Amino acid sequence: MDLIELTKHPERMDRDTLYELRSQVALYPYHQTLRLLMLQNLYLLHDPGFDEELRRAAIYITDRRVLFNMVEAAHYQHPSHQNTPNTPNTPKTLLHISCFDERAKNIRGLLLVIKMLAVQRQDFQLVLIGTGVDYAEVRAFADSLHLPEGLLVWTGELTPREVAEWLHKADALVLSSRYETYGVVLAEAAAAGAPILSTPVGIAEETADLIVPHEIAQNKPGRFAEFIESLLWSTGRVAGKKQNTARFTAAAVGNKLKAIYEQVQTR
Repeated sequence: MDLIELTKHPERMDRDTLYELRSQVALYPYHQTLRLLMLQNLYLLHDPGFDEELRRAAIYITDRRVLFNMVEAAHYQHPSHQNTPNTPNTPKTLLHISCFDERAKNIRGLLLVIKMLAVQRQDFQLVLIGTGVDYAEVRAFADSLHLPEGLLVWTGELTPREVAEWLHKADALVLSSRYETYGVVLAEAAAAGAPILSTPVGIAEETADLIVPHEIAQNKPGRFAEFIESLLWSTGRVAGKKQNTARFTAAAVGNKLKAIYEQVQTR
């Protein structure tokens, strides 16, 4: 692990770097650079342990302005002074695919998140695919929010091929579900290489790039919006789009099945 590289490229921080930084901080608790990097890693991953570690860091870090700049400074910048190098010329496309069962899918909650995000930026759209028992009710709720024109795209029910096309060209799939059995759309998005932001339902723990805790998804739309920003506009997050597709090629699946078959034979 190269501390200089992590300092220059925080977008490379992930669960693996967090593990290494935790181990190093345990060995060298007074190493301020290590502790700051670990804190930043926690912050970028929206780790629930961030708040506790922030309080602990305040004891070890001599210049607490560093902590402020890491966490809060961006919220106090004048819009004309903010650096937005990651804002593309074309809008980002968020995708939501569901059966429009509000009790399970929490689509209203997602729409509230989109409303809050739209206050901060207008360079994205949410495409909602599917239909279901609560479709009309969800549409009516969306209308009551008076969202900017063109922010929401309602496709209705699509063919499997059309859904696959949307998954391939979308910048991310977002799920705000309260519960799922398996979550077929998660597997489909992973196979298409689409970045995934999801609550911890179904196979999300194995496939999603970012997990949004249920408490945030259902009660804190502002924090949920921060998760979306982190996935779509943080440097390097979406640069890895399509990297998962290699796991789902015919050769990769064939080799996996072959390995399982060989294991069974040896028993």
